[in-house]
Amino acid sequence: MCLRRDAWDTGAGPAGLDRALGATEWQQPDSYHHPCHSVLLWCYAIGTRCFELRESAQGKLMSQVDAHIEDVTHDSRDRMAGAFEDMEQRVAELLWPTRCIGCDRPGELLCAECRSRLPWIEQRWACPDCGAPFGSLACTECEHDWESRTIVCALPFGGTISRLITIFKDHHERRLASVLAAAMATSLDEAAAWPAQDGRPRFEPEELDAICFVPATAGAYARRGFDHMELVSQELAALTGIPLADVLARASARDQRQLDRWERRENIRGTIGPVTDVSGLRFLLVDDVITTGASMREATRALLDRGAAEVSCCAFARVW
Repeated sequence: MCLRRDAWDTGAGPAGLDRALGATEWQQPDSYHHPCHSVLLWCYAIGTRCFELRESAQGKLMSQVDAHIEDVTHDSRDRMAGAFEDMEQRVAELLWPTRCIGCDRPGELLCAECRSRLPWIEQRWACPDCGAPFGSLACTECEHDWESRTIVCALPFGGTISRLITIFKDHHERRLASVLAAAMATSLDEAAAWPAQDGRPRFEPEELDAICFVPATAGAYARRGFDHMELVSQELAALTGIPLADVLARASARDQRQLDRWERRENIRGTIGPVTDVSGLRFLLVDDVITTGASMREATRALLDRGAAEVSCCAFARVW
């Protein structure tokens, strides 16, 4: 309840108040605003905002703490995983020491002396079409009708090289993938100085879009537990800077090792094909060994038939 304000403004004291009361009845205002009311509302608003800011700050702080703890946890896990892996390698080395594939000397997979005796294929004398040694002028291994732009092979198959491939593929010595890749990269660098049949260098990394590989058969993959050329391709991609593209798949087929040239060609026909669009792409196709070239040629045809612009090839070893 409040009185009309003009009753206090008359300056008439009680008489003025009486007149004011007589002139009007008591009036109930719509709301009553005590001077302290605004202060209380302001304090409440400030308190609410401070609470919100505190909650927000605590939330951000806890998020940062959680993220830090997660990073520390991941780092700890990575360090522990690295320590266990290192321990595993040390134990394996203690029980089964690494020995040279060529001379059985302990210490390296391929010792320096055996590396120095490797019979490298000289690229200036090699056939640019099938990669056979000494076929640059008159090749006895092909009729210069292979579908690929060019083929580079690093070493002739036999002796230490055949033993190396067997141990890698069938004895699960996966560390040899880097050895094969390094040899292939070395020969590709050398081949870059010599022309293919089209006059361009046999190896042009800047003109290639991706590295792909001839896939293992389902039976070989099940027997070994890994695709050996996938491992080699990963290492080769890291060495050359060319991206790796796993674009080929292989249907079931008989083991090629016991077949002659014509049987290999018929056995592999139609069993390799791309699993994705390869239109317009330029590939470096890799394999471990070229014997008759049936697998490499079938994979090359499959890529070209699906629209690949061109296919260059590289193999670790060449049978001739």
